[in-house]
Amino acid sequence: MQATPAAQAVHKARDFKQVSRTSANSNSNNSFLDYYFRRIDPRIADSFNEEQRTAITTMFSNREAAVHAVEIRRSFPFGRKRFYLTFLLGRERRSYERLGRSGELSQGFNLFLYGGVITAWILPGILLAQLFG
Repeated sequence: MQATPAAQAVHKARDFKQVSRTSANSNSNNSFLDYYFRRIDPRIADSFNEEQRTAITTMFSNREAAVHAVEIRRSFPFGRKRFYLTFLLGRERRSYERLGRSGELSQGFNLFLYGGVITAWILPGILLAQLFG
């Protein structure tokens, strides 16, 4: 079974991160930077000095590839188009301060969302019970 293009891209990125982590402090930093700098205007890439290049390499090479307990990535056709579904489940590793800054931690919104999900699951059950009960 052949992997979807999205899955291939994820595996390629993980492989590159693995290689870059092992060589981040060696002379092969150029290959790491070349990978990212190929995607931007060459004039801008050439404008970075050595200190900036080292900082960028350090920043990206210290990032760990995300590992999820459950990772489902599927692509499926719908008419003439294709859609994808990604479901990731794992332990939250961000601090509460970071969650609060990014807007992920809003008690009011979370309560509203939980109420909506509960209603969407329970209400049809109640209606079916009354219909057949």
